[in-house]
Amino acid sequence: PEPDGGAHTDHHETARLLKRGILQELVMLQDISKKRRLKNRYKKFRNIGEYSSHFGSAISREVSILRGTVSRRVKEIRNSTSTETDDAEVQIHGSE
Repeated sequence: PEPDGGAHTDHHETARLLKRGILQELVMLQDISKKRRLKNRYKKFRNIGEYSSHFGSAISREVSILRGTVSRRVKEIRNSTSTETDDAEVQIHGSE
C-alpha cells in the first residue's frame, strides 16, 4: 500500500510501509525451509515461458469456435452463390 495521495507525497511513510512489508515477507520466508524455498524458486523459473494446461485448453476452444464459424460462413456463401447461379440459369433458359 501507499500513503494517501501516493508514494511521492510522503517519503517517510512510504519508506515505513515498505520496510514493514519487507519484514513481513522475511518472517514468512523464515517459516519455509531452505530446501523448500529452493524447490519453489526452481519450479517458478522452470515454468517461465511454458503454456499452462488452462491456457492450452482456452486456445483449443477458441480455435474450435473459429473453425466452426469459418465453416458455417463458407457454407452460407456457397449456398447463396449456388442459389444465385440457379436463378441466373433459370432466367437464361427461361428467356429462350
